[in-house]
Amino acid sequence: MGAGRAARAAALGAGLLALLGCARVVVDRLYALHLQQPPAEGSWAATLPLHLKSGGGNINGTNARLAELELDTDAVHLGSASCHHGPPITSPVPVEVRAFYTDRELYLDVRWDDSTEDRAPKAWRRGPAGWHLDQGDQDGVAILWSRTAGPFGCQEACHMRDFSIRQGELVDQRSMFLVEERGWEETWAWKPAQGAQALTLGARGFLTTGGETYRTLNSTTAFDSSLTPEARRAGTFGPTDSPGSDAEGRPLPPGAGSAPAYRYASGDGGLTAVARRTARGWRVVFCRALQAGPGRQGFTPGEQYRFGVAVFDATSTNHHIVRDTQVFVPVPSPTGVPGEDDEVAGVL
Repeated sequence: MGAGRAARAAALGAGLLALLGCARVVVDRLYALHLQQPPAEGSWAATLPLHLKSGGGNINGTNARLAELELDTDAVHLGSASCHHGPPITSPVPVEVRAFYTDRELYLDVRWDDSTEDRAPKAWRRGPAGWHLDQGDQDGVAILWSRTAGPFGCQEACHMRDFSIRQGELVDQRSMFLVEERGWEETWAWKPAQGAQALTLGARGFLTTGGETYRTLNSTTAFDSSLTPEARRAGTFGPTDSPGSDAEGRPLPPGAGSAPAYRYASGDGGLTAVARRTARGWRVVFCRALQAGPGRQGFTPGEQYRFGVAVFDATSTNHHIVRDTQVFVPVPSPTGVPGEDDEVAGVL
């Protein structure tokens, strides 16, 4: 950068700092500025983040399909053991989101508070009394993009298709699916053991780009054809349950002492992520092409996109969602956009 250009940039920065010192800047949506090169750490530090609060539960009203039962989905969402184990909405987790884009790629930086580092997926262990599930699970984050109109957010995607009360507990048929049979959404998910994956969320739940179910139970009860669907749901991961296979779906060898609780399908869907622990918790930077091909979420400068955010602390223990619909705007690039000389120094 030339001396004159550097001086102008310094003057602009000083002016912005003076302005920010006199007024509180409120960011109500996520903006992404254009860069000629992938963002360096200086670019991330200079941009204003979108501050979010991610909490447990659902405060967005009732599910139309259950309206005749006058059942508030707040109660359903918090009562479903397979959907939410998290804290009340009065204990939100701070989340910060930043974004940039180049001619070809979008970069999304998500940071959230998490005092514990959980990297190992939930697992079965064999003990003297038989198989049992470990208490722990891995951390993670998910970004859900909306392609359809109407109410939207992680809570809409997590409504249940069917439910029953069994032995005083609510049992759901499926969590994390779209209530509407038409359409689909795309979700960017990251977990330490699986990395990043771009998933399709539809009426069948989360699927990889190859059409495989992203996560399936590794439970003999869940696949016992002699039981009714309700009995399978109620007994899954129960005291008499046990794992059905190893991580690759093969029968467990005799004497096996451990097995995964879930089987995860492979395939990243063109999405990559770089993650690291910070003093506050986790930082994950997603990267994906602006236009990833037919049947994938695309991004065009000047357009607006709705999204939801969920963060996971030991996934099966604390599941926090940002309850309000968020808006993402990739800002069109004017001539001579600042940042065109941003040097390539990695995203973290």
